[in-house]
Amino acid sequence: MSVGARLPMLAGASGRCVAAFGGMTREQVRRRFGALRWDRAPSFARYWASVLEARERGHAIDDGHFARGVTVFAVPVFGAGPPPSMTIGAAAFSAQLDAAGTRVLVADLSEVAARATRAITGPAPEGARAG
Repeated sequence: MSVGARLPMLAGASGRCVAAFGGMTREQVRRRFGALRWDRAPSFARYWASVLEARERGHAIDDGHFARGVTVFAVPVFGAGPPPSMTIGAAAFSAQLDAAGTRVLVADLSEVAARATRAITGPAPEGARAG
C-alpha cells in the first residue's frame, strides 16, 4: 500500500476496528460486507467473529484475507467518541511472525494509539483511570 491509499471502510484489520468500535450493528456490517474485495475472502460469520474478538482484545487482525501472505494489525484511535477517528496499523509477512513478536507489536501499536487518543482528547480528568 502506498501512503495515503484509501480502502473501503470495513476492509482489512482497520475495517474490523471500525466495525468493532464504531457502534455498528451486525446487520449494518453485513449489508456492507458483500461489497468488499478480498484476496482471500473470509465468510461473514468468520469476519463478524473477528470483529467481536477485536472488541474484546482492543485490536484487530487480518491474517491474509485482504492480501494473501500479509498479516495486518490495527488499533483504534478515538476522538470525542465513536467511531474511531482513525486507526494505526502495521503489516508483516505472515511467515515471518511469531507469537512473541506479535505480542510486542500489538503492545507497541496500542501504546501509540493511546498516546494519539490522549493528544486528540486531552488529558484524563483528575481521578480517572489512566489508559
